[in-house]
Amino acid sequence: MGSGIPPIRILQKMINEGSIDDHLEELNSIFKEISPMHRFLGIKILKLGKGYAETGYEYDERHSRVGGILHGGIVTALLDQTMGTSALTVNPGNNQVTLELKINFLKPMNSQNSPFRIVGEVIRAGRKTIVCQGKIIDNYNETCAVALGTWYIIY
Repeated sequence: MGSGIPPIRILQKMINEGSIDDHLEELNSIFKEISPMHRFLGIKILKLGKGYAETGYEYDERHSRVGGILHGGIVTALLDQTMGTSALTVNPGNNQVTLELKINFLKPMNSQNSPFRIVGEVIRAGRKTIVCQGKIIDNYNETCAVALGTWYIIY
C-alpha cells in the first residue's frame, strides 16, 4: 500500500471494489500506523463500508476517571474517531476536520459492560461538509452514548 496514493483514496478504492472485508487486518495496521489517536484509543475497525464505520473498544483503566467510569473525553474521542472514519469513506477531498460534535451520554461505561462497539454513519455528504450520527453500544447491547457531528472537507 506504499504506492504514494493518499490513504483516503486507498480506503475508498477498497470500499468501491467491495474488497474491504479481505483487508480489515491490513487497514487496522495502517490506521494504527498513521493515526496517533487510533493507536492511543486502541480501537479496531470491525466493519467498513461507504458511509459506515464500526469499531471495537475494550475498556482501558488508563482512560477512566474516578470510580472506574470511562472519561467523557474518551467517549467523545471514540465517537469522533469512528464517525470521522465513516465520513472519510465518502469524502471527495484530501482530508477533513471535525467542525461540530454533540454527544448525549446515556449510560456509564466501565469494565463490567465492556467491550464496546462504536458505530458511525453518514447522514448527508455535501460539497463542503459531511454530517454523521454515531452511537456506542455495550456488551449488553444497550446504547451508552449517541452523537451527531459535522466534518469539514479539506480540498
